[in-house]
Amino acid sequence: MNKKNFISILCKTPDEIHLEFWKQFLSKYKENYSIFFICDDNEFIIPPFFRSEYKDINIIQLLDKECSDLGYRKSCYATIKNKEVTSWDKCLYYFNHINLDYNYLWILEDDVFIPTIDAIPNIDMKYYNDLLSPQFVINTEGISSKKNRWTNLHVNIMKDSNISLPWARSMACAIRLSNSFLKIVNQDIQDRKEVLFIECIFFTIALHKNISRALPPELASILWKVKNSGAWSVHDINIRNLYHPVKYAPSQAIYRDKINNEKK
Repeated sequence: MNKKNFISILCKTPDEIHLEFWKQFLSKYKENYSIFFICDDNEFIIPPFFRSEYKDINIIQLLDKECSDLGYRKSCYATIKNKEVTSWDKCLYYFNHINLDYNYLWILEDDVFIPTIDAIPNIDMKYYNDLLSPQFVINTEGISSKKNRWTNLHVNIMKDSNISLPWARSMACAIRLSNSFLKIVNQDIQDRKEVLFIECIFFTIALHKNISRALPPELASILWKVKNSGAWSVHDINIRNLYHPVKYAPSQAIYRDKINNEKK
């Protein structure tokens, strides 16, 4: 029996709009996929309604200390200074130490917009690489950019962490990792006793270890912000692509309704 692909959604707490979408997804793809919501907020009490209505969706809460004791900490420390353990750390810990029975793992921040339930399976049918990412920017010289604050951040992180050149980086809001590659990432975390910044770790390891990787055009719309407006609108949407950012969950539902109405 083939192992499933896992999809993890990183969130503070699960939003019912997102839960509804993934419930619909599983109505078609349950045999091939499992869905996990990895929560930042441990004080959030999961409503009994969620457990019954979304019984096929896994809502995961983990103690910060459980993760940090094994080095799963500081993955987002470069940008979130007041929180050492985030849903990113919990996700990497969970799929390296608790739930290991999968083929590929998608990691999606909850402001990633997925137009239809077929978008991710369609990507999975096309690509069998160990790493899928929106970008793969290589830095061979370790030089900062006076014009790019974000590049400077990455350079300083890599220098402070004594990472050998060359380096690589990408947005990490929507990526896919193979089980075998995540094991390599785990070894780096154990050696370092913390998680290198998420926009550097996967991509630099993949570069150094010559890991099979691809840049699907379907992920080219995973951006920090959209030029001029800062966010995507429904008029921008290609149903084959994934989009970042669409931070307001009701907007995601509205976009999908419009897409579905146009198909009729």
